[in-house]
Amino acid sequence: MRTPLTLLTLGLTLTLGACEYYECGQGCGHDCDPWEEDCDDDPWGDDPWDDPEADADTDADTDSDTDTDTTDDPPPADISFQLTPSEAEQGDVFIGSLSMGGEDAPAYEAITSVTFYGDVNVLAADVRSYEVLVSMAVAEDGEGAVDLLVELDNGDAIWAEDVLTIYPDGSGHEADGSGDPNPCD
Repeated sequence: MRTPLTLLTLGLTLTLGACEYYECGQGCGHDCDPWEEDCDDDPWGDDPWDDPEADADTDADTDSDTDTDTTDDPPPADISFQLTPSEAEQGDVFIGSLSMGGEDAPAYEAITSVTFYGDVNVLAADVRSYEVLVSMAVAEDGEGAVDLLVELDNGDAIWAEDVLTIYPDGSGHEADGSGDPNPCD
């Protein structure tokens, strides 16, 4: 039967052995004290965090004008979305046409879902070869901008801000276009 003291001793032995291995690189039984700062057998060299001059050299190197950004982030995709109509009033229920453009725009058939973030409810969505038809209901107390998240069949997602703006009821911004002058007049 092992007592708690035996387990504690075994744990300390394993831990100190691991410290010695990492500090000296030679494993247990080597003549290097893991608690000693100047371990001559350190295969990884000096720790730059312990040397103030090394820190100064590192800082001087990073402040030069020749540094370049080494991140591998791809450039932003050239995709834009337009919802027609782009304005609606509180309480409006309408069918909108979502179109996209840009050099990196995917095929409409690749769209698996459209989610609007704002005071609207999507009643139905139908992806066509040239648009996405979206039946929408604006909340009675809705206001402000509505954003869009489009998900694609390859797992990608595209975010578009301010695709719809909600105005107060009676302000002349109805989604059905009745606030616009009639082009036939």
